[in-house]
Amino acid sequence: MEVPAPPGENEVPTAGFFYGTLMETPILDAMIKSPLSSLTACTALLPEFTRHGIVGSVPPALLPFHEARAAGMVTDKLAASDRCVRGVLVQGLTEADWEHLDWYEGRLYTRAIVHVYRLSELGPISSPHVADLTTALAMPDLSTLDPAIAVYAYVWVAPLTFLTRDIWSFEEFVR
Repeated sequence: MEVPAPPGENEVPTAGFFYGTLMETPILDAMIKSPLSSLTACTALLPEFTRHGIVGSVPPALLPFHEARAAGMVTDKLAASDRCVRGVLVQGLTEADWEHLDWYEGRLYTRAIVHVYRLSELGPISSPHVADLTTALAMPDLSTLDPAIAVYAYVWVAPLTFLTRDIWSFEEFVR
């Protein structure tokens, strides 16, 4: 399978990193124009970010670890496994897909380029990735993984007072 390359100056990345409700294939399918058969996916890891609950809402928020720490939401004692976010890297998204996703995410998030590590091989997008994401795994040694890949992710930009201090759990979400 083809691995996404870092975006050039005027290039729109075709890969995205999803870390919340969009990891559920039916939800992603409802939010994009492309057929799922045109996409590939794998599990991925985003280091130095945290995922928090939003007060009164189901989806999570993605924050750089340093911002969460500066706001007193986490400390340096946070477990290594919570100081990174596991999610799904999806390859093959179009500009029309990104426009729909921008609408879905709204003004509380911004689409930003982040660098993720693949934890599995790219393959057809399907629900089995959910099983990979709800099984507790030890934090991998990043030096043993392929180089990080530049992709889009939606990062929280609204006031931090909207967020809980709790680390959001995909495992709890799918229960």
